[in-house]
Amino acid sequence: MVNLLLKNKKLNTDVTAVTYNILRQQFEMENGHVYKRETFLKQIDFNHPILEEPSIQKTKNKFHYQYDDMNGLLHSAIFIYSTLMQVDNPSQCVFKITPSPNFQSALEPDPIFFSPNLHQSAKDCLSIRQFNGLIRRLYGYPFEFSQGVKLQADLKIDHLPKEVDADFLYDSSTDILQLLKTPPSHKNCELRLIDPIIGCGVFARSALASGTCLGLYTGVKKCQSSHWSYTFKIEQDALNTFMDARHSGNITRFINHAPSTNHFSKKGQLANVESTRHYINGIEFIKYKTIKAIEAGEQLLIDYGDEYFRSSNPIEFKSNGKPIGNWKGKFELLINKTKLMRILAFYGIQSAYTYLIARLILILLTLLIGLGLFKTI
Repeated sequence: MVNLLLKNKKLNTDVTAVTYNILRQQFEMENGHVYKRETFLKQIDFNHPILEEPSIQKTKNKFHYQYDDMNGLLHSAIFIYSTLMQVDNPSQCVFKITPSPNFQSALEPDPIFFSPNLHQSAKDCLSIRQFNGLIRRLYGYPFEFSQGVKLQADLKIDHLPKEVDADFLYDSSTDILQLLKTPPSHKNCELRLIDPIIGCGVFARSALASGTCLGLYTGVKKCQSSHWSYTFKIEQDALNTFMDARHSGNITRFINHAPSTNHFSKKGQLANVESTRHYINGIEFIKYKTIKAIEAGEQLLIDYGDEYFRSSNPIEFKSNGKPIGNWKGKFELLINKTKLMRILAFYGIQSAYTYLIARLILILLTLLIGLGLFKTI
């Protein structure tokens, strides 16, 4: 059952609020009276924006909602709920939400600074194409760097929250809308390869003041997933969709975990970044900002929460960004270093290319010296 709470926008009326029961297709009054939609609209002096949304074909039960721009994406929850209020059989409705071929979620992102060494600042700047290819090879699955957000879901009424305030569908946030349309630059941050187990981490290229906005946690908003490592738990999203950054996201997706308090140990760094939830038209967005002054070269860290580590133990980091323990990652980095350097060199990391050349020269010199010693025997 899905109930939609509507508050009357007309002042000085007898009816101030009403609940619309979507499955029963009736308005339920506070005094216990119930009205069918047509009767309610004719007899009750009531006004709300969702009742003024465009009419749809009432006998239809399959809807493909395509959006061309961010405004269209942000209207998706309004479309779904207004449709469910109008159709003859809401329980049979299926909604497919996708971006149109013309959709562009954000401006072309800046190149990304990347270092193959945990302890060295990045000297290489990768194009988005190079970076996508590199992450694909390092992590083992497709990835697309994106500063924008997409909504891509197949929804039925069973997927929706049990109760939604219709006013929530018309809430706005100027700050979040601005971040969606013009994301902040990530030039003051860089990625560094930590090891094959952890992957990469985000480090400050320059000092960051407390309260610095790092942008939104971007990706694809979904209602289903088989991988949860890069998803945020839903709190109040009107469509019950969560943000998934596994295959698409920005630099915030690579920020590693640290506790917000010393509840695991007193050795590791504490979180210096926090996430806050914001809503536009009932759709949930996650904003990242620093909560402490961060020095150049310091790793950015955020608390993933206890629930994230139900089946694993968190890895903590020292003040220099080095992981505490994680011997498996250190061992794999040692035995796979040449393989990693080949991958990094292929995607434009100059220091990796230099390492491979130096290694080749060292091998040749060793062979020549060995051959010379053999001839003298």
